[in-house]
Amino acid sequence: MNNGCIQLKLYDVAGIAGKAFSNIVKTAKDHGFVRIVSATDIDPIIAASILLRVFKENDIDATAIFNPPVEIEEPTIFLDIMPQRCIKELCIVFRYTGGTEFSIDSNIVNTPFSISATILKTIEDIWITSFHDRILCLVAGIDRGKDLSKNGFYGLEQSIAEELVSSNKLFYDIGFRLWGWKHQRIYKCLSRTLRPYLPGLSGLEENTVNFLSKLGFSDPITVSSADIMSSNDRVKAFATELIKIVREKSLRKRDPYEIVSRVYYVGLRQDIVDLLRIYGAYFIALALGGDILYNLLYAYLDTSFFTKLLLLYEYFSDKVSKEIVKGINNYTRERDFIVIKGNIVKRPEVYSKVFQDIGIKDYPLPIAIETGDHIITSYLELVKAGKNIDLDKINLDQTMYVGE
Repeated sequence: MNNGCIQLKLYDVAGIAGKAFSNIVKTAKDHGFVRIVSATDIDPIIAASILLRVFKENDIDATAIFNPPVEIEEPTIFLDIMPQRCIKELCIVFRYTGGTEFSIDSNIVNTPFSISATILKTIEDIWITSFHDRILCLVAGIDRGKDLSKNGFYGLEQSIAEELVSSNKLFYDIGFRLWGWKHQRIYKCLSRTLRPYLPGLSGLEENTVNFLSKLGFSDPITVSSADIMSSNDRVKAFATELIKIVREKSLRKRDPYEIVSRVYYVGLRQDIVDLLRIYGAYFIALALGGDILYNLLYAYLDTSFFTKLLLLYEYFSDKVSKEIVKGINNYTRERDFIVIKGNIVKRPEVYSKVFQDIGIKDYPLPIAIETGDHIITSYLELVKAGKNIDLDKINLDQTMYVGE
């Protein structure tokens, strides 16, 4: 993916996107209302949450939805989702493209950075943004892989991280990119971590215990990050074996920075929390779907949001990781879909992330989840596959029935 020397072209995002965004804000003030349409993914959901907060604080009535409207009749901001028709005076689109080029085509903002970071940089010159906004932008950056380099975050995310580090609000050291690296026993971190996906370890606690035993730990269940980092030999052995596993059991080339890099952590409510654990919590919440997605959108309304999100993570992460691993190992191919039996995991997007990371022969076919008598996919999966979509058949959470 990179060699640690990434050079994205850092444009003046506020200058390029700011004018188009300001036009929408003016129109919103004239209409007294603005609608935000978010894709059902971590980065656009975080971006929508940031926008909802700043609109509320600036007395602009705003709401966020997932299902794209058939007709646009009021000011609308689309986040990583393309409308079928976009009236310049009424809408703006922020679209993640990857790569290195930042551009704007009329009212479509194409960004190689996370949409959340792009939104933050677009609005911070006109509105007050918060510490939590910045932390969540970095979580969105993790989802987009913007921390996979020798020096951690790069691009817009790097500028946000450096600002927080310089103000002693964000800290980092070299470590392993495992969910809960700073907080939990390593066997748990290994089994719960789904990105980076660790074939043969993710979702399989017994295997993670055996893995640590083979590395020479006499009591593998008690091993902590401090134990791993206690000597250069242990660090080298742990890193070598993890990198070997992901490379041998993945169909695409895996970057060592997926495993070893800067690990960022932050103080929240008198606790030290690593950003990867917060990212893991968002991933679990996305997997569960349903009303939880709306809770993520309106997180700014709940002062105890992070506490509740991490409690949800603690309760569901083991169950979700086991189900996802089972789904990856036992999927079927039906009618040009990858079909996975679902139980508590409701969203195909989380499987898409893992399949993209490890590579499978049938990806990028759209992913569908079999739940009871129905097979359900999502708008994002159909767009990815280039399929025609009838907007009238999309549910409120952007799911669609594709079979029984």
